[in-house]
Amino acid sequence: MSTVGAAAGPYPCEPPIALVVEHDPWIRLVMCDVLAQAGFRVASASNGFSAVRLARREPLALVVLDLVLPEQSGLSVLAELKATPATARVPVIVVSGHPQALRDAVTQADAVIAKPFGTDTLRAEVSRSRRRAVKAAAHCDSCHTCAEGDRPVGSRRGS
Repeated sequence: MSTVGAAAGPYPCEPPIALVVEHDPWIRLVMCDVLAQAGFRVASASNGFSAVRLARREPLALVVLDLVLPEQSGLSVLAELKATPATARVPVIVVSGHPQALRDAVTQADAVIAKPFGTDTLRAEVSRSRRRAVKAAAHCDSCHTCAEGDRPVGSRRGS
C-alpha cells in the first residue's frame, strides 16, 4: 500500500514535506504551525525564487502558496511547479487576498483560500488535498498505467 509522503524524505519513516510560500512572516508562521500539526515536516520560503529552488531540492507532498510574492509572482511559481515533472502532481493550495489573482490561479491550483482566512479553513483544505493525493497515489499503484516519471510524489509500485 502506498501513501503520499511515504517516500517524501530520505528515510521511509519521515513525515512528508510541505512547502509554505508566504512573504508575511506572521502568516507564514501560522501556516507552518498548521501544517506541522497536520503531520508534515515544513519547509518555508518568503519569495518565489526561494520557493522554486526548494521545490527542486525537496521531494514535496504539498505546497501552500501565496500569490503576492517578492521577486517572482506566485502565479509564476504555480505555473513552474505544474510544468515540472517532479512537482506537477504535488497538490498546491493557493492563498491570496486578491480576488483576481485567485481567479487566475483556480485552473491550476488544487484549492484556493481567500485572505483573511481562519486556521480551520487551512486545516480543512490541507486535509482535503492530502486525501486527494493519497487517492491519486493509490490509483497509480493499482492501475500501473502511469509512466514512472508521471507518478505522484511518494507513490511506489510494489510497496
